Amino acid sequence: VRALDPVYFKNRIEFMLSEGGVEVMCSILDEEKLYFVDLDTDRELKQGGSTIVVNEQNKQEYVTLLSENYLCGQVRKQLHQFLQGFHEIVPLELLQKAGFDETDLSLIICGDPKIDLDDWKEYSSGTAAKHHKDLYNWFWKCLDEMSEDDRARVLQFTTGITRLPPGGFRDLKPTFKVDLNTSVNKMHLPTSHTCFNTLSLPPYESKEELQEKLKQALTMASNEFGLR
Repeated sequence: VRALDPVYFKNRIEFMLSEGGVEVMCSILDEEKLYFVDLDTDRELKQGGSTIVVNEQNKQEYVTLLSENYLCGQVRKQLHQFLQGFHEIVPLELLQKAGFDETDLSLIICGDPKIDLDDWKEYSSGTAAKHHKDLYNWFWKCLDEMSEDDRARVLQFTTGITRLPPGGFRDLKPTFKVDLNTSVNKMHLPTSHTCFNTLSLPPYESKEELQEKLKQALTMASNEFGLR
């Protein structure tokens, strides 16, 4: 959505994701409450959405559904027909059996992004660099040891894209960030905020621990997509 319509993204999504965003959006839209409904089309974003109030706890789900509806709502029938044709050529069962996910398909169709790790690091920031330098350095060492495909998975997990703008990470907006998440313990997995290109890392105590948790997070992200 950010790439397709930056104005819509800023006005309807970025504001919502900020702290206190629900109240801000209600004020902007002159609504007492927001529900899981697309205000432009009155289409429910999920079953029973017209009775579900958006709050700070469920706003991430609301934004995800709103974005999906914005991108696919008007062409859902056409997308369904496209997928039917695609799966006649490449059966869904074959993709699942081979363990292919959306990243694999993107890499096959669009090609290898050839990520420059030095460029990535140079144009990155985040609180981890200041408050947990070891963790920040471990992250880059993990990336250095990864294959190109796995680096692309980390990029997609954090930003939602597998290919960079023409200017590389310098032109990636917002800037890629690696933040320290002190609100959870080291048992938790890394999380991402794709709207802000931010990877949040719990306070892991070794590179090996970070490596394993990052691997688990990427695997879970692929499984959740499920090629439905």
